[in-house]
Amino acid sequence: MVFTVGGGRCAAGSDEALRELLGPRLAFADARAVCGVLHLRQAAELAQRAHDGEYALSHTRASEVLLYLTGQRQVSRAIDRAGLTPATEAAAWVAFGEPPPELAGLVAEDERVLDGEDFDYRAFGLPQAALDANPRERWPELVLTHCALLPVRGKG
Repeated sequence: MVFTVGGGRCAAGSDEALRELLGPRLAFADARAVCGVLHLRQAAELAQRAHDGEYALSHTRASEVLLYLTGQRQVSRAIDRAGLTPATEAAAWVAFGEPPPELAGLVAEDERVLDGEDFDYRAFGLPQAALDANPRERWPELVLTHCALLPVRGKG
């Protein structure tokens, strides 16, 4: 299944309308939880592979995207870290298949929100020792590695 990713500025008060669009083939995240477009694409690809390979931790590709994006093993924790809230000003999205046409009216496309500038590495859960041991320009690689390792851990 083909997926597309994007991001942009949310229309004021659109969090409820965006949540109504959520489904098994459409995932949203607060753009501040994205450490660059590669991070978002990797989460989508890993979610796709997990479902195709029948080793997914969640029931839908969309919720699996949030798990990989946040490096969490529980959907509720992933939503706490990356879910949309009334304070969300910019959103990232992944659509498996065609994105719904209503999306364009709720999120004004702006790929700059996916540049990772607002990403909080400490809130993501990377140990301070790992951050200190690497130059700042390598920190996104730490995030990608952490997310990629999610499926190889045993359940439980």
